[in-house]
Amino acid sequence: MYTTEESEKLELHELTRELGGNLELAVQRLAERKREEQKQVSTPK
Repeated sequence: MYTTEESEKLELHELTRELGGNLELAVQRLAERKREEQKQVSTPK
């Protein structure tokens, strides 16, 4: 079991690898994904 921070580090590492080592782009994509998840959680259906 991982803490949230550890899970995010692993997710960021995997995304960075998928993007050919582009850490900056990986951070941007991860941040965008987290914002979208927050919108879905806070928006009543």
